[in-house]
Amino acid sequence: MKKSIIIVTFVLISISLFADFSFFPENPADLAQRDYSQITIPGVSYELSLNNTFLRFDDLNLFQKGRRLSESEKNLLTNEDITVFGNFNTSLVNFGHKNWNFSIKTLASCDIEVLEKMYTRFVFNGNESDVHYTGDNGEGSEALVFLKTSFDYAYPKPLNLGMIPGVFPSESNNGFLSGLRDLPIYVGANINLNYSLEYAGIVESEQHFGTLMDSTYYDIYTRFMNTDAESSGKLSPSLGFGLKIPFYSGNFHFNIDDIFLQLQYKDLEGWIYAKSATDSLHWLQPYNETIEHVNIENDTIRTKSRTVKINPSFTIGAEYQFFNKLDLMMRYTNDQFSYNNGFYTAAGIKLGGFPFQFGLGYRENVFFQIKTGLNFKKFEWMIGTTSYYGFFRYARGFGIQSAIRIKY
Repeated sequence: MKKSIIIVTFVLISISLFADFSFFPENPADLAQRDYSQITIPGVSYELSLNNTFLRFDDLNLFQKGRRLSESEKNLLTNEDITVFGNFNTSLVNFGHKNWNFSIKTLASCDIEVLEKMYTRFVFNGNESDVHYTGDNGEGSEALVFLKTSFDYAYPKPLNLGMIPGVFPSESNNGFLSGLRDLPIYVGANINLNYSLEYAGIVESEQHFGTLMDSTYYDIYTRFMNTDAESSGKLSPSLGFGLKIPFYSGNFHFNIDDIFLQLQYKDLEGWIYAKSATDSLHWLQPYNETIEHVNIENDTIRTKSRTVKINPSFTIGAEYQFFNKLDLMMRYTNDQFSYNNGFYTAAGIKLGGFPFQFGLGYRENVFFQIKTGLNFKKFEWMIGTTSYYGFFRYARGFGIQSAIRIKY
């Protein structure tokens, strides 16, 4: 089983090299200087990341039948909650002409708490007597899918701060102020229409259990909601804008997106799972009896609507080219629909029609990214892979990217 997982992982990585080699493709202001038309091929243009807080690929060896775990391996398995993160987006339509662009893409995201570390500790160490334990395993876990339609536009001519009356007087003899006044600034904006498609989430989760001198007991309560055939989505608008400031052989970038975005899912199906059990042994009884009660409800509970508020995503950074060949970039990103957040630095070089990019990022943990492909005047093919926490067998997750676009 472990061998099959590793083989599938490397096959996925090997077929996913990358297109669109821009370090800041999400900045609408980057369209201002585009002098061609382009169309992205759907079906092969996507981005996927999947990782967890718990296991590396190499840790699958710990679950081999008959293996005796060391103390350090037990500590590893009980050190953190098991949480799985995943993001996926794919382009359905993406085309543009010079300084405008139109796109439709599907985005999916999940954040699922699989198991609290308290429970894995019980597996190895057991629980203490006469202690009442409580947990909320899985509460807050959710997965959602929505459709995003965007129209991006960039003003084709540069602006400057001298256009603002009274801020930088034209008669100033200060060289620094004059340079700042005349610094070109490209601006762009985007309007988005977002349609909510699918949702599933654990709204409430409680566990109570303990071991007493004469009994053991546990109570489980979980409330779950999800979309079904009777559910419907809703259109919600959002906005974004960006700036691009050229300097010498580089550019400064800033953009923000998904302003005012709220996804609303209507008429959700609801589930309640409740289970309680008591195993009592009284000293007058020659036997013990387990009393168990299970209650599952799924046909009488519906939720009128579920609103998911999305934080605006933003990126700020700069890129610079050395010797007309080597591109260096540093940026900071905060995006709820991507795990490649935080500080990120990368270097890129193009050898003929073969570009290569190598990146290193850090937020809560380190991630590594490699991209390559083909880059010609009329055609681009990009594939990339991301490794989280470490490389290959020492990674806790992976990401893949792929895109093909034609320029004309």
